[in-house]
Amino acid sequence: MPDIKCPHCGSLVPQGSKFCNNCGAPLDQEIQCPHCNSVIPANSVFCPVCHNIVGKAADAGGDQQQPAPAQAGQGQHTTRNTIIILAVLAFVGLIVVKQCFFSGSRDVTPDEVSITGDNANNNTIDIFNRTLEANNLKGDGDKIAYAMRVMDKNGKEDKIIGVTYLNDDQHPFFKIYTLTQNGANWDIKLNKTKYLNGNNLIFDPAELRAGDAIPYSDNINGKNYFYFAYLTVPQKQQGTVGTLTAVLFDIEAGDIVSQIDFNGNIATSSSSGQQELQVTGTSTVNGILATRLKEWASNIGYLHIPTPEEIAAQKAEQEKAAAEKAHADSVARGLINPGAGGESLVDPNDLETGEEVKMNVQQYDKSKPLFHADEFSKKVKAPGYTVFLLKNGRVYAFSKRSNTNFEVHYGGSGATDIGWEDSERGIINIRTPQGKYQYNLSTNTAKKIE
Repeated sequence: MPDIKCPHCGSLVPQGSKFCNNCGAPLDQEIQCPHCNSVIPANSVFCPVCHNIVGKAADAGGDQQQPAPAQAGQGQHTTRNTIIILAVLAFVGLIVVKQCFFSGSRDVTPDEVSITGDNANNNTIDIFNRTLEANNLKGDGDKIAYAMRVMDKNGKEDKIIGVTYLNDDQHPFFKIYTLTQNGANWDIKLNKTKYLNGNNLIFDPAELRAGDAIPYSDNINGKNYFYFAYLTVPQKQQGTVGTLTAVLFDIEAGDIVSQIDFNGNIATSSSSGQQELQVTGTSTVNGILATRLKEWASNIGYLHIPTPEEIAAQKAEQEKAAAEKAHADSVARGLINPGAGGESLVDPNDLETGEEVKMNVQQYDKSKPLFHADEFSKKVKAPGYTVFLLKNGRVYAFSKRSNTNFEVHYGGSGATDIGWEDSERGIINIRTPQGKYQYNLSTNTAKKIE
């Protein structure tokens, strides 16, 4: 018969023994539970009736209460629940990661994609920005200029018009997008890309001193429009000239339908002391859309559109400047004597007859140079004179007899060539865009020969 194992000390004892021959413990096949007095198997650790611990563990712990098997099972059940919850959280986490980094179907074209919108806080710029980023539409590095919720043709505010821009040395641009709400999602479409090479773009309403004037949305004759504006400053003429452009975008058509360019000089305002664009000219304004657009643009603080009185004053200044220039040109051509109160000495029409006309000449001492050596393009010599053609088209002569310099006034301007007609007598030919003139250096007379 095989030996059995003592449940108390673990020693092997012969089969059928009633006591262990090592520790003397009884080897009955059944024992009595010390707690509930139920008869239970001798090798039981817990009583299957009262769930209390029995045997050596009971002896070691006395009457101290221990967790019941049911409680142990309950702990195993709790562990199982924890594992299930962690598995669910991990699954949800994978979905979130996929939404953040892999949203958008590869079968969808780049300009027609969607993302779940944040309808809780209605943050329009945030929706626009996340939509662009999630669909790889900011790869050029462009920034958001404007984003605004607008009405559709049915009067429902389920669209967003967004504008982005990029200042770049090579190809600055701006883009116009339309976002349309589709349930909990937003579909985005690129409507327009406009390049403005050679310019820096300014969209910031604060810098343009526009306040809430831009962007703006309104209904005109039953159609909804989106209005915005921006300033372009030539990169090579930074801070001197600029153009402020007002734009009207048809929301339903998805296109620009009207635009006004205000061109002018960037200067400091005499009243406010701030920089402003002082308008010198605008593109044509016709129709109700352009009229409304100009009205809105007039609320931009950076833009100064002159009043009728200011326009009249500017015109008077321009006419005065033109008259002064004409006077200086006539003096340079020898037609007016600046020392004689501005009286006309020569009628320019007299030169057209081919008759010799006495020209006004002012002699200068040799010690007073009239130009530098690197300023003339041609020099011709004669026994009594040396004549110089300057790069700017003016003609000067040096008289060896009087040892003086003087400018040759021949009635024309912008000489392109000179050459002697009679070097002994001091007669020189002067070619100009107006024709060919002949000048006598000894008599200071001129005539037009071609």
